[in-house]
Amino acid sequence: AVVSTQSTGVVKYYSRLGRVLVTYDRDTKRFKCDCSNRGCIHKKIAILVSEVDPAVTQERPEHQVNSDEINRVKLHMDYLLEHKRIPLDMSSYMGVTDLSEFNPSETHCHRCEDVLLQEKSIHNRGIIFSVEEKKEKIKVVTKFCPDCKMEYRYSEYKDGYFNYNNTSFLLLL
Repeated sequence: AVVSTQSTGVVKYYSRLGRVLVTYDRDTKRFKCDCSNRGCIHKKIAILVSEVDPAVTQERPEHQVNSDEINRVKLHMDYLLEHKRIPLDMSSYMGVTDLSEFNPSETHCHRCEDVLLQEKSIHNRGIIFSVEEKKEKIKVVTKFCPDCKMEYRYSEYKDGYFNYNNTSFLLLL
């Protein structure tokens, strides 16, 4: 469960981005929160969520796991690690491009090669976060391959942005 801490306006060491992540260990059957507060409200909220939706704390049986979906995710992760990894030295990318939209640079599927990508979704809820400002209502485009169904999101670190969740974009430099 992700819990927002934005209502207090106080930035804590465990939630610099305004969120708290509560994890559940299926082996020990315990919730864990990094805030370390006694009587942690975050864990209580996670417990409440798990009572409303018991699937949160249950393992999915092997027969319910979609192997095609898992393979698609693995292929996507391999692509990101090979082609979109942010380098340690960003000094050659110091000039940030001022973008009015985030659109993946890919035009063809890297797996199917000759297949032209199609737009899957477009929304105007993109937000750019930088040290100086917050810029809202940025157009965000997602593409996909009609053959293998692989999705492509904007992930061009060379422009100086990191796509956090396809809505929030962090200025890298």
